Amino acid sequence: MVKKKAKEKQWVKLLVYGFLLWLVPFLVSVAMNSLHKSQPFFFQSIMAVVLSLAGMFFIVVYLSSVKKNFFHESVMLGIFWLLLNIIFDIVILVPMKNMNLVQYITDIGLRYITIPIMSTGFGYYLERHHCK
Repeated sequence: MVKKKAKEKQWVKLLVYGFLLWLVPFLVSVAMNSLHKSQPFFFQSIMAVVLSLAGMFFIVVYLSSVKKNFFHESVMLGIFWLLLNIIFDIVILVPMKNMNLVQYITDIGLRYITIPIMSTGFGYYLERHHCK
């Protein structure tokens, strides 16, 4: 019973932090929409930084509650959040911006690959240094 509750709590954290990881850059992009039109390259640079900062923050917060199997947990975390962010974008952002999927992948979607890259790096580090 206790183990089941702990797993449920971990899943809730995974979903909530994953949603917040999507929401923070989304809200920043909405607030800076005029910059997207006037200076698209600057806007894209800012969005990459915002995604990286939010990703680092939520990865650290999530992994701080992990006690073992750091590498496996971090790989699964990164893949899950990658897919979750893409799903949220396809459901909300793509129709809002009238984008097709090719435009979406080349303009926005590919950036999300940084999520599993960062989480896997953290997991690798924790696995090697925490287990000693």
